[in-house]
Order: sequence, then structure tokens, then C-alpha cells
Amino acid sequence: MIIKYKTFINEKSNIIISLADLEQVIKSVFDDSKVSSVNTTYEKDDDGFKFIITMNNIFYEKTNIIHNKIIFYTDEKKRKLTKNHFLYLYDINCKFRQINFINIEELQNSLKDVFTNRKFGKNIKILSDIYITFVNNINKWLSENDIDNISIYNINYNPIVDVIPCESLFFKFNINIDDTRFIDMTIRKIEEGFKITFNENEWFKDIEISDLEALTQTVGEMIKNHIG
Repeated sequence: MIIKYKTFINEKSNIIISLADLEQVIKSVFDDSKVSSVNTTYEKDDDGFKFIITMNNIFYEKTNIIHNKIIFYTDEKKRKLTKNHFLYLYDINCKFRQINFINIEELQNSLKDVFTNRKFGKNIKILSDIYITFVNNINKWLSENDIDNISIYNINYNPIVDVIPCESLFFKFNINIDDTRFIDMTIRKIEEGFKITFNENEWFKDIEISDLEALTQTVGEMIKNHIG
């Protein structure tokens, strides 16, 4: 929940906007039916603080985004915005885009525009889309590769709750196999692509892929080799 303060001043335009108004904008754009989890925090910055909103499983009209951050800047007393723009996580990892605004209406319209028109990078969109159809696509892959004695019941994304540096961003999933075995999977961005780590009890395996579009096959091959 966003903490209410009396007012903050957009330094460039001198337009006074209350943090209560900002809270209402955030709530109207991202209500409970659109986001599965929300966390807010402050991080010390050179000129004050970064006010960071972290969201997971965002379903905005026809848009699905698995994870995002929105950053505003405040002064030392956390009462005023020191910059008339916000940043949002454009893509994995640490790829942010800046959106300028001059008043609360423009801020609200800009947020809606980003999510309604899905203005994000390739990798975060691919991962978000894969998650929606993950179970069906892996079961299809297993069937096409003659693995008929194993099926995926579900795959759950375990949202990131703690605030972590963007360069350390990872995505953790739990793979439920035949409702009897559970394998954890984490996805991390690395310089040459992505590192996929699987683990079950004492067993673990790291696999590197160059593109997230290979993720379904990667999971299918892991199940075939480790379980099949």
C-alpha cells in the first residue's frame, strides 16, 4: 500500500500534486483484479529517494506481464517529486524506459498507454506469454516426443517479493509433475542469454539457452532425461 503524504511538487512545472492523488491513480490503473501482488519501498538516491513499486502477474485488459517495476523520485523528506518523470522496467535485466509527464492526468494516461499497448521488450513479453500456455505446450512437446507416462499438472510462478537489484533479477517457478513430484526452476539473464536452473531435493542442473523461445523444449528435455 502506498503511504500518503500531503503534497509533492513537480519541480519543472511547479504543478502541485498530492501523493493521495498519485495513490488513486495507481489504484485505478492497477486494481486488485489486475495485479496478483504489489510491493512498495524507498531506496536512497543521490538527491533523495527512489519510490519503487514492484508488481507481479499483471493482467491489464489484453495485456499480460509477469513482472514489472515503476520508479518515482522523491526528496529527502519523501514529500516531493524531484523529477517530472517515472521509469518502468522495459525488459530483463535493468532495461528501463523514461516517461515524462506534466500533471496527474498525463501520468495516468501514460501508465495506461504503457500497459494497454504492451510497450515492453522482447524477453519480458516472451516469458509472460510462455507462462500463460506453459503447461499445455510442455505436455504437447512430451507427447510429440513419445513421453506418454508423464504429464505436467501445473506450473506456478513464485513472485518476487523482496526488492533486489535489477541485475540480480530472477524468475522462480514450481513444476508439478503428475501431482507427485515438484521441481523448482529459476530463470536468470546472463550475458549470452539465460541460465535455467532446475533442482529437486539434492539434484540440480544448469542449462544455458540463447533465447527464451527455447524454454518449452528445455523443460521438456529436462523431464525426459531426468524423469522419463
